[in-house]
Amino acid sequence: MKYLKAQLCIALVCIILGLMLAYQFQNAKNIASFYKNSQVDELQGKLEDMQKQKDSLEKEVASLEGKVEQYEKNAGTANGMAKQMKDELDNIRTVAGLTNVEGPGVDIKLSPINSNLNSENSIPASINSSDISAVINELNACGAEAISINGQRIIGASFIRDVGSNISINGQKWSGLQDFEIKAIGDPTALETGLNIAAGVKEGLETAGINVKIQKSNKIKILKYNGIIEMKYAINAKEGE
Repeated sequence: MKYLKAQLCIALVCIILGLMLAYQFQNAKNIASFYKNSQVDELQGKLEDMQKQKDSLEKEVASLEGKVEQYEKNAGTANGMAKQMKDELDNIRTVAGLTNVEGPGVDIKLSPINSNLNSENSIPASINSSDISAVINELNACGAEAISINGQRIIGASFIRDVGSNISINGQKWSGLQDFEIKAIGDPTALETGLNIAAGVKEGLETAGINVKIQKSNKIKILKYNGIIEMKYAINAKEGE
């Protein structure tokens, strides 16, 4: 009997131990599964965070690329506008006579001659401001784009007038008894034809005792106006007034 009880006790202990081992194994399995799932969740979370950061960086890069492109467009526009403004300013300065210019045109020389070479009392002809003005007006009428007299650039503010026996041009004086050189840039043929027209400027000057020599040229160089232009009374008018 005692032997049977001992066997039953041993069997019961074995069963209990088996159940305990089974429970511990299952618990360990569950714990391992829990940690495994926790690691996966953690990694998944990190992956999602990295994906969000990647998306954010891509958006930032795209934004920066857009700004760079816009800056490049603006820079190109600014450069284009700056060039256009410079070209317009250069053209205005050229038209105003504030730059050196060159081109085809005519070279005119006016020389006073004696009214009577065979007379002891010969009186040399004298060039006056009206003679020079007549040449300038004819050149302008024939399309001259730039004119100079003895190196003095003629612009809108220029003046040609008699000062005694001298002629004042842009404040510089020359004797009416000396030669004058007038240069003009434009169509050489048109300028020459205008001066040579019958009963025109050249004929009138020669009748007055002034020798006129006209030479066409493919390259006439005229220096810029070197005086000072002051506007004391004229101001820019407002639009609409």
